[in-house]
Amino acid sequence: MTRTSESAWTVAVVGAGIIGKQIALQVALQGFRTIVHDADRRVLDRFEEDAREYPERILKERWYLFRGPQDQLARLQSAAARMTFDDRIEAVADCNLVIEAVPEIAKIKQDLFSQLNARCPADVLFATNTSSISPSDLAESTGRADRFGGLHFSLGNQMVEVMPHAGCSAETFETLVWFAELVARPLIVCRRESRGGALNPMIMSLNGSALDLALEGVADPVDLDRAFMKSFGAKIGPFGSLDAIGLDLAMAINEVMYETESDLKYRRRAEYLRQHVERGRLGLKSGIGFYRYPGAAFQQPGFADGRV
Repeated sequence: MTRTSESAWTVAVVGAGIIGKQIALQVALQGFRTIVHDADRRVLDRFEEDAREYPERILKERWYLFRGPQDQLARLQSAAARMTFDDRIEAVADCNLVIEAVPEIAKIKQDLFSQLNARCPADVLFATNTSSISPSDLAESTGRADRFGGLHFSLGNQMVEVMPHAGCSAETFETLVWFAELVARPLIVCRRESRGGALNPMIMSLNGSALDLALEGVADPVDLDRAFMKSFGAKIGPFGSLDAIGLDLAMAINEVMYETESDLKYRRRAEYLRQHVERGRLGLKSGIGFYRYPGAAFQQPGFADGRV
C-alpha cells in the first residue's frame, strides 16, 4: 500500500452508529475522502441530513472534534463535502482503507469482513474498531490477515489506538500508524495484541468495579460517580461513561467477556445492564440511561460537591 497524502486516500467507514459517525467525521475533518456505509438507509439519511443541512446538531453533539481556532462550521461543511453516504456494500470497494464499526458481536463482524473481502481489491487494508474482540479472532474472515489490524477510536475524544495481531505484516502496521497519526489526538501504539487494547481494560476495570458496587447495593450510581469525580477531579464518572459508551454496547462487551473468560462477574454485570436496555434506557443516544440527556446532572456545576 502506497502512503501518499491524505487528499489522495479514500477511507470507508462501515457502520453509521454513534461511533461510526464519530470515525467518519474524524477522518473527513483531516482531509480524507470518506465513504460511509450502513445497510440501514434511514440511519444513513439522518447522518447525511445532519452533516449537510443541520450541521449545528453535529457541532453540539460532537463538540470534541471541533476544538481549535478554526471556524467550526466551515470545518464541518468542508468535511461534509468530502463524505459520501451509500447503503450498497459495493460502494466501499473503491478505497484504500476500510474501517469496520458494526455491533460488538464476532459473527456479525466476521460475516461483514467476508463480504468485504469478496468485493474489495487485494491491496485494500482492513481495520476493526472492536473494543473487546481480539483482531486475531477476526483475521481469518478478512481473507487478508496480513493487511488487517486494529484501529480503535475512543468514543467522545480523538484518541486512536493502533493494534497489530500475529498475522499483521510490518508494512500494514506501519501504514495504520501513519494513518492514525493524521487523525488521532493522541495516538496510542499497542506493540502487541491485547484484548480491548490499552484503554478499554482500564475503563472496564473501573466501570466494572462501579457496576459491582451498584448491583450489590453498596451505593447508588449517582453517589459512586460523585465519589470518583470529586476524588480525581474528573469531568465524568463511571456511570456517565457507561451512558456515553451506550448501555447496550457495554452489555454486549460484558457478554463477550463472559463467553471468553467464563467469569460470572461479567454475566452479572451484563444482566444488570440488560434491565436498563430492555426498558429503552441506552444512555446518551436514547436520551436516558443512568442520567437524562441533554443536561445530565453530572454535567452541572456543583454535582461533584453534592449541590446538584
